[in-house]
Amino acid sequence: MADIPEEGPFMNAGAGLPMEWVAKLIFALLPEKGSLVLVMDRTNWKFGDSNINMLMLGISYKNVAFPLMFRMLDKRGNSNMGERIALLKDFMAWFGKDRIDCLLADREFVGKDWLGFLNQKNIRYQSGYGTILRCSPQEAKNRLLPGTCSTT
Repeated sequence: MADIPEEGPFMNAGAGLPMEWVAKLIFALLPEKGSLVLVMDRTNWKFGDSNINMLMLGISYKNVAFPLMFRMLDKRGNSNMGERIALLKDFMAWFGKDRIDCLLADREFVGKDWLGFLNQKNIRYQSGYGTILRCSPQEAKNRLLPGTCSTT
């Protein structure tokens, strides 16, 4: 069996599929691969006695977010800056930063260092507060896919 890269096997189900392979397979099936609207979210639920906490990065296409890659968080509650940056860095390494139009994320994804990272990488973003940052509302309306977010 091939060595499993650091990001670990897909869902730790023993399948031994590296996350990069899974993400690239999903990406290959998407009809749009140009300037992408990325969506970041986190979910936390209980399955029996186990807490499942997942940080997800997806692609918005025609008002649907397609999950592309994720990180299982070994804790309850919010993600931290390092976990978010690691997920986004994986995307950029596997697919290229130039594919990112902007990042949409819930209001939980804030913080000086996190937003500083996005600014340093020149990645436009929208938080759950409803304003596109780093561009004008008109530019946001022109560049985002119809219906993916509100600029008000």
